[in-house]
Parts: sequence; structure tokens; C-alpha cells
Amino acid sequence: MKAIFFLIFIFCSILSCYSQTNQEFIDRGISKIGQQDFKGAIEDFSKAIELNPSDVKAYNNRGLTKFIMKDYQGALIDFSKVIELDPKNTEAYILRGISKKEQKDYQGAIKDFDKALELNPNEAKAYNFRGAAKNLLGPQGSGSSDLKKAEELGFKKENGKQ
Repeated sequence: MKAIFFLIFIFCSILSCYSQTNQEFIDRGISKIGQQDFKGAIEDFSKAIELNPSDVKAYNNRGLTKFIMKDYQGALIDFSKVIELDPKNTEAYILRGISKKEQKDYQGAIKDFDKALELNPNEAKAYNFRGAAKNLLGPQGSGSSDLKKAEELGFKKENGKQ
């Protein structure tokens, strides 16, 4: 009889490991980012995606984590999935654009920033990053009107970086 209870206990313990919700994996992944356990965070976000393949937050957080790890191609893929699931997600266009900018795809980045501005014409970050991409793509200063607009909208550069 004890053996049966023991087996039931083990079975229930195993099931409880698999009964976590995708939100619990997302929360755990966010916590791991705070601990700078980026690989562990990606694993948790991936598990959340396995449980709910249409969870925008899981793809977005995994993309951000990949971006932190300088896996810009992986980040781009995740942000593209966010856009596929939520085509009006301005932030995803900006993040994908930044990922493209980091890979020196300035034209592609500018297109994403354009789309973000189409969705939200007052998005200061999109103006800022589009201006920076234009400066990298063409003659220095070609993005100055975008950078000026970003400042007018309240964008503040950190340590002079964009």
C-alpha cells in the first residue's frame, strides 16, 4: 500500500512540473533576466511559447533577451513573430528595426521605423532610431530632422548614445 502511495506521489510531482502555465514561465524568465541568467530566461520563454505559440509577450521577452545577448538575428526572428501575431505592435517594429540596425541593415531598419511611425506618428524612439539609421546609411546629418523631432517629442539620449 505504501508503494502505491509513493508512486502516486511521484506521479503527481511529475505532473506538477508539467502543469506550469506559460505565464509562470514568462515570469520566471523575467526573473532570470534580473539575475543575468539570459540562457535560462530564453529557455523559460521558449517553454512558454511551447505552451502557447501565440503568446506575444513570450516572443517579445525572448527577443529582448536575445538582443541583450547580441543575438540580433535571433531577436529579429522573435520580433518578426510578434509582428505576425500583432501587426499593430509599434514597439515590435522599433525593436526589429534596432536589431536590423545592429546588423547594418539600415534600409530594413528605416522601413521598420517608418512602419512604427505610420502606426504612431508621435513615437519619439522611432524618430530617434530612424535618424540614427539614416546617418549611418547616407551622408552625416541626413537624419538630423528625425533626431530633432525625437527631441521635440521628449526623447532623451543615454550618455549620448542612440
